Amino acid sequence: MSQVEIISSERIDNYIKEAARLAEYQEGFGITGCDLSKRDWWVAYSRQSTREQSKNDRLGEYLLTCAKMAKLKGVIIPREYIIYDASTSEDFNRPGIIRLRTELIPGRRIAVILIPFQGRLSDDTLHQLVLERECLYYGVELIYGDAPSGRDWASQTTRLIQAQANALRVKCNQDNALAGNIARVLGAWVTTIIKMLVSVRGDVRKREKVRFRPRRGGYLP
Repeated sequence: MSQVEIISSERIDNYIKEAARLAEYQEGFGITGCDLSKRDWWVAYSRQSTREQSKNDRLGEYLLTCAKMAKLKGVIIPREYIIYDASTSEDFNRPGIIRLRTELIPGRRIAVILIPFQGRLSDDTLHQLVLERECLYYGVELIYGDAPSGRDWASQTTRLIQAQANALRVKCNQDNALAGNIARVLGAWVTTIIKMLVSVRGDVRKREKVRFRPRRGGYLP
């Protein structure tokens, strides 16, 4: 399933315009007509799973966070460099990430990548470490909206701990969902059995009433 089928470009454009408006940064977020041959542009990256989108679409919130971060830094983010993936956090083979890792980062075409929340990148610590190392090698800065972005020991350790916490959260959600599915199946099975027993019991009682209905001269044989 392509991302076009998941969410349309028109809808993403509306989210971007609304984020820029709410952040009061229409002049710097989602700008079209930029000279992309320059190599000092910033990127805003976000992701949400298809399940999140279907039940609790938060893309607008993520883009608003990016717009506020861009305004705080006083930088311009071209529309072409607002990158969105609709994929699970467990898979790093996403169109947006692939574009970053094979084109924009190694081509040294960008200076900084903004990510609203660390969990929007990945819940796999290895994925995070790989991308951070690649950015370090090619001289691209990676900035998170909810975690320290420094390369010092304390900042890196904080990001690792937070990544592990995100991974634990995802696993707990999956386990709870599985438990809920099992409970619903068992509940339906028990309900069906009870209905069957009630039905059988009702039939037996009806037969008993017919068989033992008093009448003049005794009972029915």
